[in-house]
Amino acid sequence: MNANFSSVLCPYPRPPCSMLWWPALTRLGTALVMGVFLTVLGLDSRAQGRSGFQVHAVNADSLYPSPASYGWSTSLAPGVKGVSLVALGVYDPGGDGLLHPHEVGIWTYDNVSGVTSLVRDVTIPAGGSAALVDGYRYVAIQPLSLRPNESLGLVAFYPQVDADSLTTPESITIASEFVAPRNSSRWAPGATLTIPTQPICPGVEGEPCLNFYPVNFRFEVVPEPGPLWLLGIGGWGIGLWWRRGFREERLDRR
Repeated sequence: MNANFSSVLCPYPRPPCSMLWWPALTRLGTALVMGVFLTVLGLDSRAQGRSGFQVHAVNADSLYPSPASYGWSTSLAPGVKGVSLVALGVYDPGGDGLLHPHEVGIWTYDNVSGVTSLVRDVTIPAGGSAALVDGYRYVAIQPLSLRPNESLGLVAFYPQVDADSLTTPESITIASEFVAPRNSSRWAPGATLTIPTQPICPGVEGEPCLNFYPVNFRFEVVPEPGPLWLLGIGGWGIGLWWRRGFREERLDRR
């Protein structure tokens, strides 16, 4: 180890400078790294996340004929790099429980490869056992990371026209991490959950297509490594480097 550098930090001849400094630096680095890890773990353990959108108005007309699948799509806003979807929810019109269970899912569309895939699928139970947040009944899913080049689609299966589909959200404000949907609502007839492809249009000349949002989601923004994390790794590395210098110093004295 450089003698001048050692004398600045540790002017005393005994014990060696490296012996004094490397344990403290190593412990500091370890504590910082573990602190950041536990902080991130604590945030993830809340498992609530944020709603994908807030509802402002509902349509008093029921959905199209059932059985059918209804959904809509969006994508990450420019500059957003890491988002994890943690729950799916279906709209409960009266907030008094669902009449039937509803299968809901997520499909993704890769804008580069053009591949469409149904990547998550869960059933929201009938009744009021599922968590009710802002009008939607939610069930947790295995977290799904969404990439910037992927479009996100959400779909719900309605086995029949009933109280669960008599009113449907049609005006929303989406979270800033996502692109506001524009005429993205789709439906597909069929007896099982299907990726919807047909626009929801009344078929009357001059009438605009409808926007229905029967499915919502909960998400968490994945944090990027911050200064505290980098400081911890740096302190850890300096401590290990100092320890190595101390060992070399001891060998030189033999």
